[in-house]
Amino acid sequence: MEFCKVESSNHILTVTINRPERLNALHPPGNAELGEVFDDFASNDDLWVAIITGAGRGFSAGNDLRHQAEGGERVPTPRGFGGLSSRWDLTKPVIAAVNGVAMGGGFEIALSCDLIIASDQALFALPEPKVGLAALAGGLQRLPRQIGVKRALGMILTGRHVPAAEGKELGVVGGMGHGFGAPKRGLSLRTDKMIDVGFYKDGSLGKPHPTTPELRLKDMEMDQIDAEVIYGILATGLRLDNKDLVTIVYQVYNNWISEFCNSYPGRWAGLACIPNHDPEEAAKEVYRASALGLKGADFDVVTASKDLWDMDWEPLWHALEECKMPVSFHVTGPRGYPL
Repeated sequence: MEFCKVESSNHILTVTINRPERLNALHPPGNAELGEVFDDFASNDDLWVAIITGAGRGFSAGNDLRHQAEGGERVPTPRGFGGLSSRWDLTKPVIAAVNGVAMGGGFEIALSCDLIIASDQALFALPEPKVGLAALAGGLQRLPRQIGVKRALGMILTGRHVPAAEGKELGVVGGMGHGFGAPKRGLSLRTDKMIDVGFYKDGSLGKPHPTTPELRLKDMEMDQIDAEVIYGILATGLRLDNKDLVTIVYQVYNNWISEFCNSYPGRWAGLACIPNHDPEEAAKEVYRASALGLKGADFDVVTASKDLWDMDWEPLWHALEECKMPVSFHVTGPRGYPL
């Protein structure tokens, strides 16, 4: 690949727009290449979720106007900007991990995704009116649908810059944090400890060591542990407002942890993450997780849509009993569960 980097692991495809010298601005050849990448993603049954992000300090500055002004090469881009803005038949979720500026076409790429997760350095805008253009790669349609007409016009007509925190308030950003930036001391005690023990391969890039069953076994041998219980990613539910997306994320995780545990039977007991916004959806995921071979479940009681003693949860308790699956009631929120 010339204009992007592609990595796949644990059924997840990570696509990194790689033109940092242009703040990841895209020209027709780059858009065409990304179109091919996402065509391959759509047809590959072994890939379930895609993440798109940008190299360096930006997600994408949008259209490469310099390339256009210099009369650069123009090629067909049937899948639109970033290979996504004119793609209407993709049945798998795509997540935009916005690590910096997302301007014009860059913002339209993010709007084409199912979910936007932003770093605290992210900045969004549709500045096309300032250069006599319009956001014609879907921005004029998708933004009003996602945040409402009046709010969208406030961005479309002025071209103003919207920071990540305001983007979350508007409803365009599903979650945010400092996780997309390079690890720096002082962010948290956990980050400091991870830096001290060499968890990151390269502090300037912020890339953690990959987790594999073999690496985990080495750690267990060092700690003289024969077996362990692996908890999940329930806190994701606190960061995402769209509960249907929470269910999808939990399903992807449950698929992954079942494969992880089954690679060395008897060494790990992975707990399935169970959605807590709908009793029927929760019961369905219990049955699905049991079929995957998972022996336990993890359920967040703090943010559950109903009190645990509410009779509406009966389908969940029935599913757990039928599958003989113990459940861990987990506390992920800022306050303990009121008893």
